[in-house]
Amino acid sequence: MEKACLLDASNSFFTLCFGLFQTFIGIIYFGWSTLVGDLELVITVLLRYGKRSQTVASQLE
Repeated sequence: MEKACLLDASNSFFTLCFGLFQTFIGIIYFGWSTLVGDLELVITVLLRYGKRSQTVASQLE
């Protein structure tokens, strides 16, 4: 269980870093109109915290 939780966290971290990279490159090439990259970051963070809250809730039960 602990190993699976660490894998989920690392996958979320790398997805978040990739989203930040895409946003940075988008800002360089296309200016501040990179709404898709920003939305990807928000969705990634929400999914990460949602998954973490599920694991915390399952540990409490």
